[in-house]
This record gives sequence, C-alpha cells and structure tokens, in this order.
Amino acid sequence: YYWRDYFGEVPDDAVPGGLDRNHKTTYIAQLFVFNNGILTTRLYQGEKSVTASRYGIHTSDVAIKVLCSDKPEKLSWVPTTASKLHTDTIGKHLVVGGTENGKVLNVGRVSYQGEIIVGKVCGYNIGNSLLFFPYQNKEIHADSYEVLVYDDNPVPVFDRIRTFTSHSLPQTGYCSYYSLRLSSEHQSKCPGGILCSPHPEAFEWTSIQSKDLHEYTNRNLIPGGNEVGEKLYIGRVFRDKGAIIGKIFRHERANRGIWFPYGNGPANSLTYEILSYNCENVVKEPEIDVRIKTY
Repeated sequence: YYWRDYFGEVPDDAVPGGLDRNHKTTYIAQLFVFNNGILTTRLYQGEKSVTASRYGIHTSDVAIKVLCSDKPEKLSWVPTTASKLHTDTIGKHLVVGGTENGKVLNVGRVSYQGEIIVGKVCGYNIGNSLLFFPYQNKEIHADSYEVLVYDDNPVPVFDRIRTFTSHSLPQTGYCSYYSLRLSSEHQSKCPGGILCSPHPEAFEWTSIQSKDLHEYTNRNLIPGGNEVGEKLYIGRVFRDKGAIIGKIFRHERANRGIWFPYGNGPANSLTYEILSYNCENVVKEPEIDVRIKTY
C-alpha cells in the first residue's frame, strides 16, 4: 500500500474506508497539520478538503494524501478494543496511518450515527489505544473499533476464482456461482468470477447463526470478494425450495448476517450456511506401481 497526493479527485486505486449516511464510499486520508503531525482521517467523495482532530478540529484542502493499493485484497479490518489492540493483532501488520508527537498512528474505523467513520488509532498508547475521529466539530473517541491490517503472506484456501463471460464458463472442476450484494440490486454483463476447484469433496457447508460467526473464524472460510475494503465470506440460504448464494461480512456489525438477492431487492437472514474448505477431505489419487517386474 502507499499514499498518493490528493488534489480533489479520488485515485482509481484508493482504498475504501467507510460509508457516509447515504451509503456512499468514503476513503482513508492523511492530513498534515503544522505542530500536530500527520493525522489519519476520512475523505468524502467530491470534497476538496478533509477534517482531522487533535487538540481541536483541523480542516484543510492542502497537504492531503489518500491511501491506495494495487493489492486491496491483502487489506482487511480486524475487530478489537483499546485495551486489546496489541494482543488481538499479534503477528499482523498494522497499516501505518500517520504520526503525532513522533509516534505512529494506525488506521481504524467505527460505526457511528449511521456512518462507518475512519479515524486515527493511537496504537502507541499500549493498553488504552483509543480511536479518535472528528464529528460535527467535536473530537469523538471510541473504545471498540476495527483496525486496518495488511496481509503480507495470504494463504489461499481454494484453488482459484476464474474470470468468465457468458460464453466462457469453465467445463471442469467444482464451480459455484455466487452473487455479492451491495446496498441495492446490481446486475451486470461485465466479466465476473466463478469459484473453481478440482477437489469438490473438500468444500463444506456449515449451518450457523450470525451471532456465532466468530467461533468459526479458525476454519478455512472461503473469501468471496470485498466491500468497503472488507473481505466477504460465501454463504447460502434456502428459499422457495432452492439455495441462494449471498455475502457474509467477516465481522459483526449493524448489517450483520447474510445478504442475498431475493425478489426485487436484497434480503437478509441471521441464520445461514457458510462455505469452508477442509484439506483433510481431499481425496488423493491412488499411487500406481509402474515398475517392470521380471520373472
């Protein structure tokens, strides 16, 4: 990941950070504030300036950078608290979001007043690493939030997601269509993705409730895409005597559960099946003795 200078237009490779009240994507920004540091904050689409907080509120339309990445799939949000940040992120690469007083800030976000708001995490304050963000000319802090991490060495748990068009569907292997729902109905003729594997026997569907999702994160749950910079899992529900594939957010939030297309719009359920990959179920090809015996 890297930071690009911001001059009023959001770069194509900008990393999504949150949502505003109208469910439009917001982005992750840095603002240089003289005598205060390089402060992490949010960037609204179409805005020329950003607002950050430290000992008050600071707004500027200069000295702004926006977080970008050519590998956004390696970025993810991890739920944590101010007291557990350092234990919840052992072995993880926390994204550096800025500095204040020469100390490193990290990138966090929280659901607040109908928005998902990006702010600065004072990771240097061990045991009390609060998230701070500006809201309506005040500095607000949060004890529970999500922190942005970068996965240097992701381990794929499925074989591949092939790109396809309606005329080039794969003919071999295990394939499962899936539809990733956004806040409204979307249909497209553009190339999409289809999950494939030569080992269908290794895939498992497990019936769970949304409140218990955290108990299954030690399994190889299949990532199925990303939304607002957050990876999604693949799930399914049964409606009208058929199975419907949908998206599941990795972490508990206001719009928890599975979201799937149903009728004329999106639908939600707190009970669903989630897709995982069990390596122990892979059927190995039998070994053939090719030695030539003499008699």
